[in-house]
Amino acid sequence: FSPHLGPLWFLPCLFITESLFRIISYNGNFLTLSFYIKLIFILFSGIIYIKTINEPLPYSLDAVPFSLIFYAFGQIFKYYENIIFRFDYVKSIAFFTFIIWAIIGIMNPRVDMFWNRYGNLLLYFIQAFSGIFCFIFIIRSLPEFKPLIHIGKNTMIFLAFHLTLIYPLLNWLFSLIGIDTHSRLISFSSGILYTLFSAIILYLLKRMIVSVKLLLNL
Repeated sequence: FSPHLGPLWFLPCLFITESLFRIISYNGNFLTLSFYIKLIFILFSGIIYIKTINEPLPYSLDAVPFSLIFYAFGQIFKYYENIIFRFDYVKSIAFFTFIIWAIIGIMNPRVDMFWNRYGNLLLYFIQAFSGIFCFIFIIRSLPEFKPLIHIGKNTMIFLAFHLTLIYPLLNWLFSLIGIDTHSRLISFSSGILYTLFSAIILYLLKRMIVSVKLLLNL
């Protein structure tokens, strides 16, 4: 249990998730019935825990059953990705999943894996998987886009600073112009705003660091 890590709490959780995935899949072999039985058993164990005890565990072990589902889904999707995207109706499915993701995001907005806040679990998983599929399709359809590459390369920096710097700054700006940050609409769209704002700040910082290095070299 390490709230002082902020958004980086997921790093030990991710390590445990990857290790557990390797154990139950016999080092990556997820094409067996026993793998799916173990996966479902672990998920239901996690659900029972948060519905009964619901006390935070060291290294966010209580979030592992849920993160394991997404990690396993990612591995399975990666395995079948080229087959899935061969079909002509993928665009229609992507659009449909986007609509689902958007609607459920408004219906079930308060989600926080660290504090075991999932809202309606069925809606949570439907939204999560529809959003994952939709955005994978979008990313695959985009040409090489430097701002997105920049965000991808600096993910850890975003996670390290957005809670301690970006969130308070944006919340202060919202309060100045009278926007209620607790409204469902703002809650739904704030993640995109925080990411864009973080990207701009980090890009400017990067340019400043490069400029300083060039001056020092002179």
